[in-house]
Formats: sequence, C-alpha cells, structure tokens
Amino acid sequence: IKPNEVELAHLYYLPKAHKPGTPLRPIISGLKHPTVKISKYLDNLLRPLFDQMALNTTVTSGFELIKKLQEWSTVNMRQETTFCTIDVTDLYTMVPQIEGV
Repeated sequence: IKPNEVELAHLYYLPKAHKPGTPLRPIISGLKHPTVKISKYLDNLLRPLFDQMALNTTVTSGFELIKKLQEWSTVNMRQETTFCTIDVTDLYTMVPQIEGV
C-alpha cells in the first residue's frame, strides 16, 4: 500500500436473513488499513503452524462434518448419545470491559 492510498477500516453490516428479526452481522474491512502488510506477514508466518496443530479438530465443510460424524458413530455412538447445536449471540459485547482488558 502506498502512503497516499491508506484508509481507515470500513464498517458495514450483512443481514442474517435466517434469524428472527433479521439481525445484522458487523463486518470490518481493512483492505487499505496501515497494518495490512504486517497482518499478511504474520498470517503467512503463523498459518502453517495453526493449520498443522488444528488439523484433527477443524471441519471446513458440511460434507466433511458428515464424514467425520459417520466415522465417529461407528465406534462411539450409543443409545444415550445426544447431539445439540448452540448459537452464540453478542459474544464480544457480553464480556465486561474491565474483564476484557
């Protein structure tokens, strides 16, 4: 990024049409932010380490999730097994400011 192209991050919202009341999800775009180069550098440095460490616990698609559940169920499924989902709302705004610092 050239110094004359630097911009502050842009905040915009995407609607969650599948939720009641259509809440908005905030998105921050920092494509021309002053720290974009250091962010890319750190991502390139740390991404391979993270990917390697998280390989066994990361699911990247619905198909992969179904495959892993099928593999798991052949050994671990019992009559009392229960599956559930959770929807976290306002994750960041729920942390009290004094505890988040």
